[in-house]
Amino acid sequence: MKHLNWKKEKTSLWIKVILMNLTIFVLSQILFQPTFETCDDNYMAAILYGAYGEYNAHFIFSNIILGKIIKALLGICPILPWYTIVQYVGLFFALTCITYVLMKEEQNEYRTILSWMLLVTFGYECYVKVQFTKTAGVLTIAGILFVYQAIKTEKIHVLQLILGSGLAVLGSFWRFRGFLMILPIVGSVALFTGLWEIKKGHWKKFLRYGVVYGVLFLMCIFLNIFSNKVYNSNPEWKEYKEFNKVRAELLDFGFPDYDENREIYQKHGISKNDLELYRNWNYGDPERFTEEMLHDLAEAKEERHLSMDVAREFLTQFPVRYLKYPYFSVLIILLVLWLLNAKRDKVTVGFAATAFVLIEFYLFYKGRYFINRIDMPIIMALCVVLAMQIEKMRYEGLNKYVTAAVIGGVLLNGSSFLNEQALPKAEKEKQEAQEVFELINADKSHFYIMENYTSDDLWTTAYSVWDVPPVGVNTNCYVMGGWRYNTPFSNYNKECYGIKNPFRDIIDNPNVYMVNDYYMSATLNYIQEHYCETATAQLVKEINGHRFYKIVSKRPILKTKSAKRFDDSISCQLSITKDEKGGNVLEGYVYKEGTNAYYQQVYIGRYDVESQKEYVYPMKTTEKSWKENWNQKYSWCSIPLSDLKIDKKEELLKDGWKVYLEVDGELYEQKLSIE
Repeated sequence: MKHLNWKKEKTSLWIKVILMNLTIFVLSQILFQPTFETCDDNYMAAILYGAYGEYNAHFIFSNIILGKIIKALLGICPILPWYTIVQYVGLFFALTCITYVLMKEEQNEYRTILSWMLLVTFGYECYVKVQFTKTAGVLTIAGILFVYQAIKTEKIHVLQLILGSGLAVLGSFWRFRGFLMILPIVGSVALFTGLWEIKKGHWKKFLRYGVVYGVLFLMCIFLNIFSNKVYNSNPEWKEYKEFNKVRAELLDFGFPDYDENREIYQKHGISKNDLELYRNWNYGDPERFTEEMLHDLAEAKEERHLSMDVAREFLTQFPVRYLKYPYFSVLIILLVLWLLNAKRDKVTVGFAATAFVLIEFYLFYKGRYFINRIDMPIIMALCVVLAMQIEKMRYEGLNKYVTAAVIGGVLLNGSSFLNEQALPKAEKEKQEAQEVFELINADKSHFYIMENYTSDDLWTTAYSVWDVPPVGVNTNCYVMGGWRYNTPFSNYNKECYGIKNPFRDIIDNPNVYMVNDYYMSATLNYIQEHYCETATAQLVKEINGHRFYKIVSKRPILKTKSAKRFDDSISCQLSITKDEKGGNVLEGYVYKEGTNAYYQQVYIGRYDVESQKEYVYPMKTTEKSWKENWNQKYSWCSIPLSDLKIDKKEELLKDGWKVYLEVDGELYEQKLSIE
């Protein structure tokens, strides 16, 4: 009868914690718009979903085994966002297991309230601001604790042991470094429980802890080594991994100061303009941004030595900067509650707190300090350790005040999250971003080179947590930098279009566009400094606010002698308007019936009798629609008269200017007329 009651009680607890976590998950999806916290997840998902050509298990930062699992799921049902689903399922199980351990250890109202506080706080971070490093940390916390729960009793609970081990392994799969950071904090619970068993003379129980956790740790290390071996077995991926490692040393931790290291920068022909591009993740130049150059710059960086000055610098910022985190208030509340606790495990908490501070100091020393996706699981780990030590209050009269403080902490965090949560991207913005990629993907005759931040803006707006991009949508699209640079699939795609060096091979290439919203000036300067002094950037399209350029060394040459006359199938209407600065602009629409205006190019040109040359100027086309017809949507075009080296309408009419339409491999012309 006693056994049945225990079993019933256990089942009731599981139902309770599942419902608690289900409540938080559902509310997170209703009240907020879940997003990936960083673009890393967007691109990792894109690799798995086959955006670069086919389903690919090599999603860079996570274990290849996990990649193959998600790839297999995509093979079964390709329409589901398995990258997100696998994370959410893992996080749900992890938070449920953490809640179960907390409430199983001590079933009272305090643990229930504390569990709700942790769920509200960290459930938001897990379910709303999804990030694979945080996922790795939370899974590791749950795994270590659930294994602890399984082996601390006289009889090992095998099912719990398997589930806990699985969660810990899955945490190491998502990010091995995230797994390692959590171990010293949460592992303190198991460590000192085991040491306490020695004190009581229970050597077998101590060995149980040592063997189980030792095997688990070695298994995670082995699986990580296996993943690295799989990568290294492919020469292309091995080369990428080696390059990316030294690349991260500079991009993640900073370049050496230019003025203090002029000699090394000049040795590699790097100007200040080059460095600006590189620092902003636009370094897709295989001839100049080489592994040798990266090694030289990394060695030139002033090595930061451990010293009292570094320690003092750290202490001036720790923990003050943490107060900016909404969830840091939870840690403070739990620390106060632990201090008021009747039974305090000072050793365990002291060790966990020390490990927490040392880990943060290490991150500070390495230059990775105060990054939410890293700090969140570390703080959560210490919060969970503290919560496990709180049993009941010493001073009963303080109960109501403590309860009020905890509830206040929950509300404080909830309001902070509501304020912090950015307004969701308008559905229109999402559709427009997807439209850009759909247009690019459909235009396989052209190759599109994207500036890194432009790519980030577009991709994160177009495809988020619950979206699955079309397979192959990025096969004719290449990013000028970021960690996708130099991956085998990116190299393959650009080589299919005869591109070896994007910065050089874009010049005078009629089949290549550059999409650049942020660093066009610096990019053009880079091209001029290293590849073509006379290079100019011609803005030829502006689609949904994003700018498409052609890089040319001279004015475009059109075979105007073979041009056909405009016929009745071509509509043309141009006029002079004023721009925002009061300058004259020639604009209107040019369109051939039955064609897609996105693929056309409109030019203005004139024949110079003295030089006997045809001067041609491309007009910028936009998505401004003059008729409610998709194919005609991109037929609107414009060019400032200043670009034509003239000021007035009369000069356009007297100098024999013509309008040219290039579409479907044909060139059409007509004498310019202005309404």
